[in-house]
Amino acid sequence: MFRRGSTDGRAAFWALAAVALGLFAWAAGFALDDANRRADGGSDSAERPADRAPRVGVLIEGAIYDQGWDSEAYAALQALERHYGADVAFVEFHNAATPEKIASALERFIAEGRTLLSGHGAVCGPVIEATAPHHPDVQFVSINGPAAEANVVSVHFSGRTMGILAGAAAALMSRTGIVGIVSAYPDLPEVDGFRAGARYARPETVVLARSVGSWGDRPAGRAAAEALIRQGADVLFPAGDGFSIDVIDVARRHGRYAVGFIIDQSFIARNAVITSVTQDVRRLYTEIFLRARDGTLDALRGQ
Repeated sequence: MFRRGSTDGRAAFWALAAVALGLFAWAAGFALDDANRRADGGSDSAERPADRAPRVGVLIEGAIYDQGWDSEAYAALQALERHYGADVAFVEFHNAATPEKIASALERFIAEGRTLLSGHGAVCGPVIEATAPHHPDVQFVSINGPAAEANVVSVHFSGRTMGILAGAAAALMSRTGIVGIVSAYPDLPEVDGFRAGARYARPETVVLARSVGSWGDRPAGRAAAEALIRQGADVLFPAGDGFSIDVIDVARRHGRYAVGFIIDQSFIARNAVITSVTQDVRRLYTEIFLRARDGTLDALRGQ
């Protein structure tokens, strides 16, 4: 049986949620309404000359079936194909990327004539920076990575903001006063944000944290979630990719709550997932593609 919060607690949570929607849209730093309109088939969806559209290659850090960060990248590529007839390709690293593998994939894309290459994850950033000077006619995008070279644009999502919102939601819904985060690594900004958000919403909240040491280690993520529940946590937040499903499933099995990550993860356990903090990866890739096509990609630099 799921433990329900008090009426006052639920009211406070939904009030927070209304504010959070506006806060996150501001803090994430992406004004992509126009891109969304065009991707949905608005008046600007008429194609420009085909020879102006870049051929796209994306390096995916994990796997396209992770139901989170990497599956959203794949969905974004499918949307580009569907709405714009884009020529897209991708490589999955299954959370086992090495500099050599990343460099090899980039060179293969370049040999195929692809001119818009994106690293979907910070792990790709250093190799992109090293490769870019040798290919000045190729535009590189480093998602959550560095961008010092002239032909590299870096775009960052605010992990700390996501953590703040997740922490506040978790604290407001907790009955034990103990909440927990399972993160890929201990130094992720989501961890600090989760602590700050929980303690802002309810200063007496105890925040527990465990890290997995990988974005996709599902058994380790499950074990970490079980440990947090044994310590009294009744709301969990998985700040990772492949193991998010497992953390949420553990919460469900124990009659606890969870906050979803990257996408709306309520489909995993509708009675357990109280809300999700999301990143609109599809809209971001639409914006990147359209700006690269139109020659205005530099406007995203440093976002």
